[in-house]
Amino acid sequence: MKLLWLWIVLGILVIYFLSLVIFGFVLGRLGFLRKSAWNRDNKAWIPSYPTKELMDRCFASMDYYQNNGKDVFITSFDGLKLYGKYFEVNNAKRTVILAHGYRGKPEGDFAIISDWLRELNDTNILFITMRAHGRSEGDFITMGVYESKDIQ
Repeated sequence: MKLLWLWIVLGILVIYFLSLVIFGFVLGRLGFLRKSAWNRDNKAWIPSYPTKELMDRCFASMDYYQNNGKDVFITSFDGLKLYGKYFEVNNAKRTVILAHGYRGKPEGDFAIISDWLRELNDTNILFITMRAHGRSEGDFITMGVYESKDIQ
């Protein structure tokens, strides 16, 4: 009788863990932890600013980003082609590397700050498009695990 109960409990545990594995697989296939649909569409990202002046500066900066700079690519440690945009000035005193946030876009996340950096006229700017965003390859956002290696 004890052996029967042991087999029943063992069977329940096996079914429980298999259901967790299947549930995780289904969530993965549905798009969780994958490249976001937000970054796959071609719609412009429209930030919100409190004044019309700031909004106009933001749009001008986004337009400058899209029409200028040099497209650069690197290959990550795991073989993905990663995209960036490089703005170079003569006699630069520094280079600033800007990496956007979760599900962000460089031209939107840094619209105002990049405008200010360009006005300094002595700063090279590299905008990084993180893996699984925009023109960079990758299907998964790893919340900094692989992204930190990409930046190195």
